[in-house]
Amino acid sequence: MFAYSFQYSSNDTSNSFGICIGCEVLEFKKATTLLFVFVLLGSLLQGEKVMETVGKELVEVDIYVLSISLLVSAIFIIFSNYKGLPVSSHQVIVGSLVGSGFALGSAVNFKTIFKILLSWIISPFGALLLSILT
Repeated sequence: MFAYSFQYSSNDTSNSFGICIGCEVLEFKKATTLLFVFVLLGSLLQGEKVMETVGKELVEVDIYVLSISLLVSAIFIIFSNYKGLPVSSHQVIVGSLVGSGFALGSAVNFKTIFKILLSWIISPFGALLLSILT
């Protein structure tokens, strides 16, 4: 189970499926299948845009920035999961890239950081509005 939660990040998956599985609205196997389908669709249909934003526009990435940010984010996610703390892998990756970029003197695009932060604020309210309307 630890490897499963590390791979998909504990917070991101549990927010979507944890309550439904706990209330027995969805079986674990069905939730896992739905997760697989939608993660695959998301990566195929929109993955390129995410990679462009995070991989090219956010920070001037070189081998050192990338290595340090991946190491820091992996350690943080493993530690958080070990302690049972919720964590979003996307937020950890973005934070570690920006932090590594600052620490190593790489160019950091503040406009892109603002767009990402804005999406993190708007998304929950958009989901709330859609859930009320349906």
